[in-house]
Amino acid sequence: MITFEPASSLEFDEQFRLIKQGIGDFVDAIWGWNDDAQRQRIQEHHPQSGYHWLTYQGQRVGLVCYHPYDKNLHVHMLVIKKRYQAMGIGREVMNRLECHAPQVSCNAITLSCFSDNHAAVRFYRALGFHTVKTEPHFINFRKNLGR
Repeated sequence: MITFEPASSLEFDEQFRLIKQGIGDFVDAIWGWNDDAQRQRIQEHHPQSGYHWLTYQGQRVGLVCYHPYDKNLHVHMLVIKKRYQAMGIGREVMNRLECHAPQVSCNAITLSCFSDNHAAVRFYRALGFHTVKTEPHFINFRKNLGR
């Protein structure tokens, strides 16, 4: 079972390394990766209160950032360490967020994904997310919870 542990701002460097591992290649291919610029962007656009470490069998296996926004639970980021991918962890995290959403008065989950991240696009579609909007480098997804 996956546990969610609030991430501390004192751990930002560790969070940043994992985020870079997860999305660095996609960002670099589009805009180029600059550590300082990405640190600033992440800190300005994703409040620390939304970050949670994902732990499995006592190990930190990933990171998720989410916030309720306008009746939607918006997932800003979901990164699973490579060696823990394809083990059902991402699916469990998203299922847990679906259960959490109504508790914070949200009736849908929204997120954006790099359009070139084909594995993530397949993953979200398999979970029942539908495309709301396609942008040059992103696909915006939504899943209505119907609860």
